[in-house]
Amino acid sequence: MTFYLNYSKQFDVLIVTLNNNHDVTNTKADGDVTVLYHNDEIVGFNLFHPGLTKSGWLSFDDEAIAVATKKVAKYMPLTQGPQFVVAEITECTDIAGTHLHQCAVNVGTKILQIVCGAENARVGLKTVCAVEGAFLPNGMLITAGKLKGIDSFGMLCSGRELNLTQFGAKGIIELDAHYPIGANFFEVLK
Repeated sequence: MTFYLNYSKQFDVLIVTLNNNHDVTNTKADGDVTVLYHNDEIVGFNLFHPGLTKSGWLSFDDEAIAVATKKVAKYMPLTQGPQFVVAEITECTDIAGTHLHQCAVNVGTKILQIVCGAENARVGLKTVCAVEGAFLPNGMLITAGKLKGIDSFGMLCSGRELNLTQFGAKGIIELDAHYPIGANFFEVLK
């Protein structure tokens, strides 16, 4: 789930995207909420006059989550999990002829397959995983994809990618053992 606020004094709308993989085929207006559908599946909402004033992506904004949860409750339950989680690499295999690795990554609730190009990717490393639907600080949306024909469901993050200079710019972030797997990284960051 992603949030984008288009704010101006005359017109403001909080855009909530549930599924980025489908085009909107029809809509249904209901007061200050417009429900976006792909066939019969709800893929998003436009929430008019949400009372928020920070334009742009709102990936960590508790206030936006609260507004969206309240406004869409009659259509469906809306929950937002962490976008950046503490993860551990449980398998790491080199992809022949490339600098890439095929990794099995434990994010607490499941094991994700992620293709990673970092030199320091290795079994047992605790790091930060941007899950599908996460927005990086530069605005890049993390989606499922393929690299060298191999499915990848998330991204292992460097300090540079998260604007966290204390972790350096090279390689993926290396976390200490005390970070719990599956935790929201930004809540446990020390």
